[in-house]
Amino acid sequence: MAFNIISKAQNLASVASQVGGLLGGVAGASSKARSASFRGVPFGVFDASDQRGRNVAIHEFPLRDKVYVEDMGPAKRTINLNAFVLGDDFASKRDALIGALEEEGPGTLVHPWMGTMNVALAAPAEITHNSDSLRIALFSLSFVECEAPESPGEGLHSPTLSSISAGLAKVQACLDFDLMFYLRPVAEDALSLAHEWAEGLEGIFSPIYEAFSAFPVMADTVSVFLGQAVSLGNSISSLVKGFWPDRSYKGSGGGTVAMKEAGPLLRLSLESPPIPIPSGLGTVRSQIAANKAAIADFQREMSGAEGLVASAWARPSSSEEAKELRDLILEATDQMLENATSDEFYRHISRARDFSLLALALAAKKAPDVVKIELETVTPCFPFLWREVLLDSASNDIEGASDELISRNRVRHPGFIPPGEVEVRLV
Repeated sequence: MAFNIISKAQNLASVASQVGGLLGGVAGASSKARSASFRGVPFGVFDASDQRGRNVAIHEFPLRDKVYVEDMGPAKRTINLNAFVLGDDFASKRDALIGALEEEGPGTLVHPWMGTMNVALAAPAEITHNSDSLRIALFSLSFVECEAPESPGEGLHSPTLSSISAGLAKVQACLDFDLMFYLRPVAEDALSLAHEWAEGLEGIFSPIYEAFSAFPVMADTVSVFLGQAVSLGNSISSLVKGFWPDRSYKGSGGGTVAMKEAGPLLRLSLESPPIPIPSGLGTVRSQIAANKAAIADFQREMSGAEGLVASAWARPSSSEEAKELRDLILEATDQMLENATSDEFYRHISRARDFSLLALALAAKKAPDVVKIELETVTPCFPFLWREVLLDSASNDIEGASDELISRNRVRHPGFIPPGEVEVRLV
C-alpha cells in the first residue's frame, strides 16, 4: 500500500508534531519517530505498514452461492515506510540514503518494529522536499522481503566449495593411480619410471610454487621411499602427491598469488594428455605402458584440480585476464572430464569447475577495465596518462594512475615508457 507522502509534506503542522522541535534540529525530535536503517544508513520513520499472508485465486461458478478459494502459495512480504532525515546536515544524510537505495541487489533493513530483514526495493523511492522547512527530506519507501544472499561464511563461499570439491577429486585421483600403477611384476621398471617422473616434477613445479621449500629434497625422498613401497606395499601416490602442496590463498595478497599459479597449473594439466596403451604387447610391456598412462592421468588430474582451486581464489587484474583464465578452465576441465579415470573423479571435478567459474565471475565483476595501447616511440608517463586516460575521466589522480601503470607494465622509469604494447587501466 502506497503512502501519500506529499500530503504529509504539505501538512507541516502534522509533521512538526511528529518530529517535534523541527527548527531546533535532531536533538528536539519527538519520541513518536522511530529510528531505522538500510545498508547501515540510518533514518527516521513516522509509520510503517507491512503486507503478509497468502496469494489466493477466487473462483465463482454459475448457480452457486459460495465461491471456491484456491491457495496459490505465500504472498510476497511487502514493507512500506514513511521515512525522513533531518538536521543541519540533512543533505548529506539524504544523499547517503539515496546511495544505499541505488545500490544493486538486496540489502539489510533494520525495521523499527519488525527487526532485521533482508529486502530489496519493490519500487523506486519517492523523495519530497518542502519549501517551508529546509532541513528535512521525506522518503516514501516500499521494500519486498527476499531470500538472504550467500553468506560470506565458509558454508556458501564459492572458493571454499571449489577447494573442497577439488580436494575430494585429488583424493580420488590418488586412489585411481594406486589401482592403476603396478609395481609387480615390473618392480624395477616401475621404480625407475617413478623416480624419473619425480625428478621431472621437481623442475616443473619449482617455478610455479616459488615459496615451496621442499623441492630440493622431494625427489630424493621419493627415491628412498619408492624402494620401501615394493616391500611394504605403500601407496606411491602418497609419496608423489607432495609435489602438489596444499595451498591456502586466504589473506592479503593471496588472490594475486593464486592468479599467478592458476594458469601454469591448468596448462600443465592440458600438457598431460592420456597415453594410449598399445594392444598385442606381452604382459611386462603392457604393464609398463599402463604405468606410463597412469602417471599421465595422475599428473593431469592433480594439476587440473589444483589449478581449479587457484582459479577460485584468483583476483584478476583486468576483465580480459579473467576471460583468458575462464577459457583455460573450460579447456582443461573438458580434457579432464573426457578422460576421467573414474565416475567419482568426474563428479568431484565437475563441481570444482562450477564453483571456480562462479567465483571467477564474481571476481571479474570487481576487476578494472583495461585497454592495450601500442606505442611507437618512447613516451613519458604523465603526458601519456593525461592524453589516454585522464582527459575524459572524472579522476585527476595522476600519481595513482602513474603508479598503477608502472606496476602493471613493469616500467623501470616513469619518464620513459618503452615502445610496444602498454596495458592501461581505465578510471
